[in-house]
This record gives sequence, C-alpha cells and structure tokens, in this order.
Amino acid sequence: MYKRVYRRIFEKDNLARGLCEAYCSNPKIIAGYYTNAIKNMNACPLRIRSDRGTENSYIEQMQMFLRRNHTDEFAFKKSFLKGVSTANQRIEAWWSVLRKQNSQFWINFFGIMRDSGDFSGDFLDKNLIQFCFMNIIQRELNQVVKVWNAHRIRGTKNMNSPNGRPNIMFSLPQLCDTHEYAVDVDAREVSVCEDGCIFKGNLPCDKTVYEISCILMAEHNIDAPHDCFTAKKVYIFLKNEIRRNF
Repeated sequence: MYKRVYRRIFEKDNLARGLCEAYCSNPKIIAGYYTNAIKNMNACPLRIRSDRGTENSYIEQMQMFLRRNHTDEFAFKKSFLKGVSTANQRIEAWWSVLRKQNSQFWINFFGIMRDSGDFSGDFLDKNLIQFCFMNIIQRELNQVVKVWNAHRIRGTKNMNSPNGRPNIMFSLPQLCDTHEYAVDVDAREVSVCEDGCIFKGNLPCDKTVYEISCILMAEHNIDAPHDCFTAKKVYIFLKNEIRRNF
C-alpha cells in the first residue's frame, strides 16, 4: 500500500523523484513488504491482483513459487492476476479517499516549496527532504490506515459489496458470511524468498547526510520536527548550514 501512497504524493511535482524511485519502483524492496506481510500472517494470499508495473515482478514470481504445490483452482500461475489499475474500482476509490484525507495536502505543500525555489532536486535536497519529512508522512499514513480500518462501511443494495468494519471483516470473515482467503506457507520457502528482497533500513535518508544533520541539530539544540511547517524550517536551516560549512 505505502508504495502507491508515496508515489501519488511525489509524482505530481517531481520534488522527491529520487525517493520515489528508491522506495517505490525497486521490485526487491516491494517484495520485502510482501514477505514481511507473509511472515506476520504465516500465510500468503490465495490470489493477488496487480497492475503491469515492473515493480511487481518479484512478487509475481514469489507468489507463484509459494503456491506452486497447492491444489486449489487458483494454484501456481493462476495465483497472480495482472490487469490495468483503473479497472479495479475499489482500489481507485480508495486512492480518491486517501488523496482527500492526506496526500493532496502534501502534493500542494511540496509543490509550493519547489515553486518558491526551496528545492533544487540535487542529492542533498532530496536527502534532507527525506530526513525532515519522512517520519511525519509515515506517522500520518499510519493514522489514516488506523482510522480507515476502524470505520464502518455502509451496506448497499449491491450484494457483492462488503459492509462492516475492515478490521473485523479481515480478522473474523465468518461474521460476514465468507471465509479466510489466506493459505498456509512453508516458513523455509518464505526464507528463500527473503533472499531476493531488500528491506528498508531504519534511516530515512543517506547515512552521511543523516549523521551530519543529527550533529547540526544537536549543536543548535533543534528538536526533531513534528509538523510540516517546522520540518520546512529545519530543512532550510540544514540545507544552508551544510552548503556553507561542508
């Protein structure tokens, strides 16, 4: 999910295309999210639907590998389905909700920074953007997910449309007259898949930029920013200090 979220925030203004390419388009990183989810659930999806983007290529191979010995109608190659994203009305509706609740603000905010000349697109600027804003964006995304999963989806006349609270529908599908769509996996096979993944590290940006920024903030008694406006001030301060002293 977060892969698509970050892409939608940044692709409109090119502000952090380096961030987008690093975290959104590398199939090994995307596969890392996939294997983490499988380990947490001790199961893999019965079937995955994806668009035709190359970032999903590793997930496709891993899904078919994990499902190759199953005997249900969606086993092996049928466990991964490709199609255009616009044909998936439910996920497109979700992106619309996300944009209204969160990402449109960031699109506008970063667009203003670009237009005002506060962002040049070079290596330093991209990494300082990550350093100052990544944790804030992640925290907001986590909150959006938390609220969405706890809200109630109203029932409609369409019998194929689910209704209820997503958390309950996911954890207790029997209450919604359906069943679990996850299938058991062999932990050893999941470990094999992990060998082909890259897992996101703990640092939000380049290690050297991170260390220099932390030193400068400590020297000037600057706390980590908790909102976009403070983060912008810290970003501009660090940018000027690093260019002046390094």
